[in-house]
Amino acid sequence: MKEEPLHVKVVFRIKPEYREAFEHELMAVREKCIAEKECLGFDVERRSDDPAVYLLVETWSDSDYFEKVQLNRDYYPAYFAKIDPMMTAPREVHYWTRLATYPERPY
Repeated sequence: MKEEPLHVKVVFRIKPEYREAFEHELMAVREKCIAEKECLGFDVERRSDDPAVYLLVETWSDSDYFEKVQLNRDYYPAYFAKIDPMMTAPREVHYWTRLATYPERPY
């Protein structure tokens, strides 16, 4: 039986003076992620009432792939080295199981 897709939500809190640089780095690594066939979705959101808070909503083919392959990609260490000093707090990473969606999506 195939494993259900993994939904990953990541919250970043960024120092206001680094928002533009953070978005640049984030979009560059997003392009690499969405090029992976196992990446089923990758949304980037910014809070309307606090533009220093970002939410990534990622959907991956399954948790084994995400943990064993994706998180070990060679582009992550340089990415994290660049963005970590831009943050006001450690990033929050949560794994979710989707119960319902509208409109219906295959993932």
